Amino acid sequence: MAEDVIRSKRIELVDDKGEPVVVLTAEGGETGDLAGVIVSSVKEDTPTVTIGIDRDGGEPFLHMNAGEDSPSATITLADEQAYLHLKNKDGSVLTLTPQTEPVAESDLGYVPGQDILPIFTADLTGEDIVFHSHEGTGFLVGKNVIVTCWHCVEANLPEGWVYLALRKDRNGDIEGFKMIDIEQDHNGADLATARVDAEPELGLRIAEEPALMSKDIWSYGYPLTDVTEQPELGRKRFRPNPRWMQSYILRDFDFAQPGFGDTPSYELNMPSLAGMSGAPIVKAGSREVIGVLYGRNDAEQMEEFGTRDPATKERLTPDIVRMTYFALAHYTDTLRNLRGAATQGQPLADFLKS
Repeated sequence: MAEDVIRSKRIELVDDKGEPVVVLTAEGGETGDLAGVIVSSVKEDTPTVTIGIDRDGGEPFLHMNAGEDSPSATITLADEQAYLHLKNKDGSVLTLTPQTEPVAESDLGYVPGQDILPIFTADLTGEDIVFHSHEGTGFLVGKNVIVTCWHCVEANLPEGWVYLALRKDRNGDIEGFKMIDIEQDHNGADLATARVDAEPELGLRIAEEPALMSKDIWSYGYPLTDVTEQPELGRKRFRPNPRWMQSYILRDFDFAQPGFGDTPSYELNMPSLAGMSGAPIVKAGSREVIGVLYGRNDAEQMEEFGTRDPATKERLTPDIVRMTYFALAHYTDTLRNLRGAATQGQPLADFLKS
């Protein structure tokens, strides 16, 4: 009875005013039926809850790490809906109603790395493929188009070298897709498109409208790739370290991007590490890509001034500076208007709809 409620990528529990109090997101399950779903607290006085369906008995279960103001909780089923009741110390009970986004059958067992891929340079002239460098992240959007940042694929490679987007299939085998017709955005942005012999499985789509400040987002990419030199073979061994990141939009503004001028951007409260450039920025609980990660905005903050000898002015201790930075992503309109040979010269959003 509760299966349609529990089998969801995201459930918001709202109060009587329709305001979200807690948000449930999928912890994941081998078959996608979400044996466990994590509730992350939106309000400070709301406890953290785990809710799901017991695989053996098929009955709903609930575990709660209760805060001082919410020592107990129960789950009930009525009218084919699940309700969460939080009981406070004073005896008052808050009943929360789930608003669900069901899981599509095509999403069951989905791994982001099937659509969001690491990009490498590789030498194809020999008997074996020789990888030389990891350049960033790209993502499939349909019609054999992959999107990434221009600075990831702008180098003129030696003859016989190519850019390859790699994907591990469901059997664990690695596929390499040669990127063809690589071009910088015709509008001059630090974005690029290319053609690959691959189609997405998740079905990421380009957002129709920009996102507002404070909107929750997620991203996935390949930062901090491990590189091991193999001098006896004259090559390097790479091990990607994919990361899933969740955050929110701090603001939108024009950033003076070196080499590209004023760039309409989202500022995000998340890391921007080497290898993440080209990763999609996606609205939480959806498949809508609102931007593309491209860099970071550094902000120095003086933590402690150094000391000097009063008489000689000689420095005795150094200044201590803490660096704070925020990730930057291309704005939605820039992505929608992205043009290249792979889009037949059309804006990306129009090409995908044609």
